[in-house]
Amino acid sequence: MMALAANLTAIQMRIEAACARANRDPAAVTLLPVSKSQPPDAVRAIAGLGLNLFGESKVQEAKAKIPLCPGHLRWHMIGHLQTNKCRDAVELFDMIQSVDSLHLAQEINKRAEQSAKRMPLLLEVNLTAEARKFGYQPERLLSELQPINTLKRIEIQGLMTIAPWTLEPEKVRPFFRRLRELKEQCEQILGAPLPHLSMGMSGDFEVAIEERATMIRIGTALFGRRPQANTTKAAEKTDDRDVQAGDGRSAEVLREAHRLHRQNTGRMPGVDGSADGESDKSLFEPRPASASRHRARSSTDRHPQPDRL
Repeated sequence: MMALAANLTAIQMRIEAACARANRDPAAVTLLPVSKSQPPDAVRAIAGLGLNLFGESKVQEAKAKIPLCPGHLRWHMIGHLQTNKCRDAVELFDMIQSVDSLHLAQEINKRAEQSAKRMPLLLEVNLTAEARKFGYQPERLLSELQPINTLKRIEIQGLMTIAPWTLEPEKVRPFFRRLRELKEQCEQILGAPLPHLSMGMSGDFEVAIEERATMIRIGTALFGRRPQANTTKAAEKTDDRDVQAGDGRSAEVLREAHRLHRQNTGRMPGVDGSADGESDKSLFEPRPASASRHRARSSTDRHPQPDRL
């Protein structure tokens, strides 16, 4: 608990310093703790420090975890959402930050209509041109903005993006700036302000704040490194479309790697792909370029860098 309190204090100080540099009010920046893979006890501890908004990346994990957490907490969906999970997502979350197609927005709208609920959402934008990442390409976002806005049970409240991973936060400033500019274009098209820019994670949130982020998604800097073992029964039950290896491979590839490792060593790799918890990087070395090109075409392989939030 003391470590979490110290982490939160350090983050709040960094938020205040970034806001001072950008001449912004720190109250204009919402800290969204990313609780994916964290147990309910960790969520309760953070809630005890005064935070009541949390982000989850997988519907199945959230479905098991949320009932075990304090009832006053609010939840945002920040991971990729499949249409077959929309019904649960609408019931569980107060906002969906990862809408990346008109088809998905229409499904959310249908489920919100069935639940007599109005669903706030953010449109996720892929500004990196990385094929394995989810999110709208900017041109397609602008073309589908008006049709999404006509859906009666959803509210477009802004944009979200995941910047490329880098050890030098300043290198991602152009991506955050581009999202801010894109939000301004959307506001012109809609003729109304969009209140939110969700951008910035543990390694780059200060730059995001300087570029006008209103929500920053913080996991590792607050909770510490994520547990390697699954922390809820939901993680064990998540279907193969939701389970991915750390380098972006599908669950099928990961299982095959585990099978071969058992065959060669007689041991089962640890959760992180290592034997008995020790690093075995050979299981996850990059594949040849031809295999990478094939993997880039698979929608189930795209996801953000692990442990970046």
